[in-house]
This record gives sequence, structure tokens and C-alpha cells, in this order.
Amino acid sequence: MKNKTVSPLIVALFLIVSTGAAIILFVIAGAGSLFRIASVSGSPVEPVTGYGPSDHPAAEGYEMDVEEVVVDQVEVEFGLGSPLPVHAVVSGNLPDSCSQIEYSEIVQDGTEFLIVVSAVKSQAENCIQDTLPFKMRIPLNLVYLPEGEYTVSVNGVMAKFSLNNGSTTGLLLNADQAVTKNEIEVVQLEVESGVGSPIPV
Repeated sequence: MKNKTVSPLIVALFLIVSTGAAIILFVIAGAGSLFRIASVSGSPVEPVTGYGPSDHPAAEGYEMDVEEVVVDQVEVEFGLGSPLPVHAVVSGNLPDSCSQIEYSEIVQDGTEFLIVVSAVKSQAENCIQDTLPFKMRIPLNLVYLPEGEYTVSVNGVMAKFSLNNGSTTGLLLNADQAVTKNEIEVVQLEVESGVGSPIPV
């Protein structure tokens, strides 16, 4: 009876194949977790735009300090169309780096448009206590007004403009007159978020 012996060459070949298979399984199963590539998205990082219910400043008796902003310049800009689009372009400074425009009011008193622009002054400790420039456009309603010289006053800063519409008769409202205003139909609404601190929305 002959003894059957396994050739050392076959044993070595078997060990090499087994070791290679083990390495391949390790790479597939485990190595992926060791060398994971973070996913990349084309969308920008979403900024934090609010507080949770428990850490909102209002939860600690936060009081909103509204004050008029400092206005440096007022210009009157005329567009094209019917009725004629007219805007007061206001440039100025917010009280600190965390403030945003909170309130604006416009009242017509004869030939003068009185506009108040206010902002909420931040009480956050990490706010840079330095002024922050801003620029905004406020629409002026010139419908039914007669031609003539008019004035726009924004927080005490004035700009004059002339209205040449060929109408000598019109409606000049006074500040104490009651005005009936109707809601307009809104067809579309979009929200734009800009870049900066605070985030302009």
C-alpha cells in the first residue's frame, strides 16, 4: 500500500491563495470603514437662523430695543412704467454687527414723505459693537399727485425731487387724514437669503 503525501508545493500554493482571499475580504468588509471619504454636496452650508425654544433670549426676559438707524444719504430713483415706479434709496448704518432692519413707516404730509426706519439693537455679548452699513429701497406712491416739488425725509435726512406728470390737479394728503388701503393680490412669494453677519433675508 502506497502512502499518499501532499506535495510541499501544493501546500504552499494553497496557503498563498488562502492568505490573498483573506486580505481581499478584509478590504471589502473592514478597510472601507478605516479609509472613508466624506460625502461632498454641491449645496452651501445652511446657516443657523434661529434659536431653539429653550435657549431663545426671550426665555430669559429678553427685551427688544428698537431704535432709529443712522441715515447718511437719501436719493430718489425713478423707473419706467405706468404707474411710474419711484423709490427712496436709503443708505446708512445699523447700530451693531448683529442688527437688522425691524420696522419702517411712511406717511405723506402734503408734498413731504416722512419715513422712519428702525432696527433692533442686539444684546448678544459676542456682537461686534461697531456700525454696519446698509442700503435699502423704499417705494413711494405718487399716484394721483399733481406735478410739483416734493421732499423725502428719512430719519431727518432729506432729498428733493420734481414730479412732471402734466397734472395740475391731484390729491395731496395730510398726515392726519385717514387713508383707505386695499390688499393687493399676491401671485408669487420668494425668500432670499444672502451672505453676511447677520444673515440678510
